[in-house]
Amino acid sequence: MSSERLTKEQILYEDAYIIAVDKPAGLMVEPDAHGHPNLVQEIERIMQHKPKIKSGLGVVHRLDRVVSGVIVFAKTPMALKSLNEQIANRKVKKIYHAWVEGQLEGKSGKWDMPLGRSFDRKRASKEGLELKAATTFWKVLNFEGNRTMLELDLKTGRFHQIRAHCAFNGHPIVGDTSYGSTHSYTGNSIALHSFSYTFTHPKSGEKMTITSNNYGN
Repeated sequence: MSSERLTKEQILYEDAYIIAVDKPAGLMVEPDAHGHPNLVQEIERIMQHKPKIKSGLGVVHRLDRVVSGVIVFAKTPMALKSLNEQIANRKVKKIYHAWVEGQLEGKSGKWDMPLGRSFDRKRASKEGLELKAATTFWKVLNFEGNRTMLELDLKTGRFHQIRAHCAFNGHPIVGDTSYGSTHSYTGNSIALHSFSYTFTHPKSGEKMTITSNNYGN
C-alpha cells in the first residue's frame, strides 16, 4: 500500500465531532505550497461526516512526516476549541513507542532538557536563546540486539522533542539520520510511532483512549 493513500481501515474512530486515523509514515499532515499528498486531504476524501469548519478539518496536533500512528482532528468549531484547550491545559496524554540505538541503563527515567530550534529551523537544538522547558518520561519495553524499544510519555510538546531527547541522550531513534542514527528503517519512516492518544470527548465528556499497533503502516 502506498504511504500517500489512506484507506477506510485506517480510520480508528469517527463521529460528527472528531475523527482519529492511523497515519502512515511518509505522508505529511497538512497541505503545503507544493501540492504534495497530505493527510488532511486524504481524510476529507474518505470520511463519512463532512467537517463543519469552513476551512476544513481542524488540526489539533501534528506528527512529523516520517512518523506513523494515532492522530486526532476536529470536525466542528466547538470540538476544535475543546481539544485545543485540553492540550493547553495538559489534559491530553500522548504515548509513543520507538526503537532507539543502544541499550539504556535502568528500566525507566525522565529527560529534562530545554529545547529550541537550530538556526535553519529544521532541527531541534539544545543551545541558543529560544530554549523552552521540555520533559519526556521513558520506559524500556524490550531489547533486540543493540536496540531498545521505549515507551515515551510527553509532558511538553516541543518541536521534534522525542527525536531530540533520544538523540541528545545518546540513543537516536533507528532510521533518524537527521539526529545521528547510523541505521536504516523501513521506507520513508523512522522507528517512532504514535501509540495512543487519551483525551476527553468534546461533546459527551467521555474519557477516550485511541490506540494503534500498526507500526510504520
